[in-house]
Parts: sequence; structure tokens; C-alpha cells
Amino acid sequence: MVVIKHLYSWSYDRTCQPVSGSLVLRQFCRNYVQAVPRDTTLLRWANLLRLATLHQRHDRVVEMACQHHVTRARKLRIDGTVVETNIHYPVDSTLLGDDVRVLTRTIRRAKAVVCPGIHAFAIRCMPSITCPSADKMIRIG
Repeated sequence: MVVIKHLYSWSYDRTCQPVSGSLVLRQFCRNYVQAVPRDTTLLRWANLLRLATLHQRHDRVVEMACQHHVTRARKLRIDGTVVETNIHYPVDSTLLGDDVRVLTRTIRRAKAVVCPGIHAFAIRCMPSITCPSADKMIRIG
């Protein structure tokens, strides 16, 4: 389905709609009678592909198209794929919260490694500083 997305320059959402309605595209994607994955699933799968793997797939599709005389492949257009993601803008209060969360997690891991004799329950009951820092984050804005 990623190949079809690139072939027609469709978005992830736009790719799922025609594939679910076309028997030819379902067969090409080897999706036959199964449900077509949603756009979010397709996005996650696309993020799992490494760039080298994606290039190998594209090269194979071009090679097969040349063998079947679908194209002569004299020109190849390269598309820089942009992956959709939620942007976390760096605001002072959120940076403070992120720092506190990461430091707390690191301290818990360090206690487990440095003090292996301490019972796991004692490590979990370590006083949490995330709640007071969350209150301060709200006050900072």
C-alpha cells in the first residue's frame, strides 16, 4: 500500500479508500478479502520501513514495470516523503515537566542497579516529584 501511496501521490487516508473499493488494488496489495488497514496503521507501518528497504522495493517495482513494458524508466522522480507527527512545541513549563519525568525515571533505574539489595517495593515507593512539578508547570503556564 505504501507503493500505491507513492505512485499516486496520495495521503495515507486517501490511499486506504480506493484500495478498499478496488479489487485490482486489493489484489496488488495482497489484501484480498481481509479488511483494509486504517490510515493510522498504514502510517505506523511506513515508519517501520527503513530507507534502504523502501529503496529496494521501489527499485523492484520499476524493474518489474520495465520487464512488462509498462514503462521505459528513462526518468525517475524522487519524492521526499514527510511523515505526519504531533509536534510538541518547546514551552518552558513543558520542558520543565519533561526534565523532571526523565530525571525521575533515570533515578529509579539507577537505584535498581546501584542498590540491588533494596526490595523492588521500596524503589516503587520512592517519593514522586512529578505531581508537585505538574502543579508548578500549571502555574508557570
